[in-house]
Amino acid sequence: MFDHRRLRRTTNTVLAAIALAALFAVAAPPTRAAADAPSREFQLKAAYIYNFAQFIEWPERAFAKADSPLVITVLGDSPFGNALDQVTKGRAVRGHEITVRYVQQPNAVGQTHILFVAPPHSQNPAAILRGLNGVLTIADSDSFMTAGGLIRFFSEDNKLRFEINATAAEKGGLKVSAKLLQLAKVYKAD
Repeated sequence: MFDHRRLRRTTNTVLAAIALAALFAVAAPPTRAAADAPSREFQLKAAYIYNFAQFIEWPERAFAKADSPLVITVLGDSPFGNALDQVTKGRAVRGHEITVRYVQQPNAVGQTHILFVAPPHSQNPAAILRGLNGVLTIADSDSFMTAGGLIRFFSEDNKLRFEINATAAEKGGLKVSAKLLQLAKVYKAD
């Protein structure tokens, strides 16, 4: 028998974790000039990205060693300011310390576990996504999911939401937690 109360408690726990991380991102003291401060939207997205990492399972081959870092890479013009650095500072996911890198060109991405595709690259995601197996790819462009992206941020009723392409994640060797899928809009290819 399905326990709806347990599902509600689990969902509330996940939402609370995401909200708490978002609060830490918003409350983090700035370390860059005010002009570099990200919008509240990207502070929340930074918190979401950190939390996504906790609900994704990478294949063992994704890490060179048991203590290799989990690498988050932002490709393009970073909209995060220092928010992503602040949210992940001193944190680890399943024993992997988190490292955040910022690159401008696709050929500089290198070994990564999470790739946020920012402008101008988010306008043509298909070229970026080719050959990225085992990488959690994230963006907020409308064409991202049809190009094979795994998570897309979008706004709905003035709220930040996200969509997950579970089929593409599975094909890439990533396991997405059922708890995360319950909070997402699940993308279905036409």
